[in-house]
Amino acid sequence: MRTVGAVLVLGMLVGAWAMPALPPMPVLPPTPVLPSMRPMCDSPEVEGAAFSALDYINSHHKHGYKYALNRIEEVKVILAPAGGVVYIVELDLLQTTCHAMDPTPLANCNRQNQTRNDS
Repeated sequence: MRTVGAVLVLGMLVGAWAMPALPPMPVLPPTPVLPSMRPMCDSPEVEGAAFSALDYINSHHKHGYKYALNRIEEVKVILAPAGGVVYIVELDLLQTTCHAMDPTPLANCNRQNQTRNDS
C-alpha cells in the first residue's frame, strides 16, 4: 500500500514540475466613466421615456391589472459611447381597473382605490 502512495505522490510531483508556468494576468485598462446627467423629472424627454417604460411594462404584464403612472421618482440619463442615450427611471405606478389582457386603452382605465392595512 505504501508503494502505491509513493508512486501517486511521485507522479503528482513530476506532473507539477512538467507543467508550464502560467502567464501573468493581463492588466486591464480602467473602465471609462460614462458621463451622466440628472434632468428634471417633469421634462418632456423624461416623461416620454417614462411612458415608453410604462407601455413596455404593460405589454409584458400578462396577469393582474394594467398599471398607470403615478409619478416619476428619480431619473438619471447616461450618454452611451455609441452616441445613444440611456434613461434610468424610477417610477411610482398604480393599478387600474382594467385587466392586463383587456384591450381597453390605458387612458380609458380608472385607477383602483388604494387601501392600506397598517396592522
